Amino acid sequence: MRKLRWRAISLAVLIGVTSFVVGRELLSTPRPSMAAGYGAHPSRTLTAASAIIDDGDAGFMTYYHRGLAYKGLGHYELALADLDMAQRLSPTPRSAQDLGADIGNSFNHETMTLRRVFFVHVARAELLEEMNRPAEAVEALNRAIALQRKTAEVQLRANLHSVLGQYDASIADFDGLLAQRTDVSWIIGRGVAKFFNGDFSAAAADFRDAARRRPDDRDVENWLTRASQQAGLPEPVGVRAISAQ
Repeated sequence: MRKLRWRAISLAVLIGVTSFVVGRELLSTPRPSMAAGYGAHPSRTLTAASAIIDDGDAGFMTYYHRGLAYKGLGHYELALADLDMAQRLSPTPRSAQDLGADIGNSFNHETMTLRRVFFVHVARAELLEEMNRPAEAVEALNRAIALQRKTAEVQLRANLHSVLGQYDASIADFDGLLAQRTDVSWIIGRGVAKFFNGDFSAAAADFRDAARRRPDDRDVENWLTRASQQAGLPEPVGVRAISAQ
């Protein structure tokens, strides 16, 4: 009986220690779903991460996850403070270009480090964008894209460049995206940047292309009309007529 009781106690201790270790490991692991949102239970994440931070045993990913939790709860300044700390504590990984074929190996230590640091920069950029701090968001995106060039981050940077009046940079980002594949929203975004950059003929060409691909979009029709008028081009005959050409 005593031997059985000892085994039961040993098993309970082992389960408790394992749960503790796994909990800490989860807080140091990047979660793509949390990079886009805040996890299913931000309050629980906040409590768990804060306990580790208070113990003085926190790595940069613990601050990352707590920052996302704060963001999910609407505490943006606290979220930014944690994400800033995550950035300061994060290592300097090799870029995806330097890693080459190893980037496809998710079990590679350097690949995991790259992914984690990338998520930190993207989370800061998205938070700063929501806080209406576009210039700082672009800086954070530059850091992320320098590590790994991903479509969503380049698109966000292109849009933020336009918000900041950096139209040449916006056009360059959209050009890079469109060199990979065609997306109507990118054509429209590039057309808007060209329009505000004063290149009305080129803007009209983009909006005409978009109109062919999206004939029922009245916003495209309005942009095409404005750009054509500014460029001194003939009035467009209508989006539906253009799409039939």
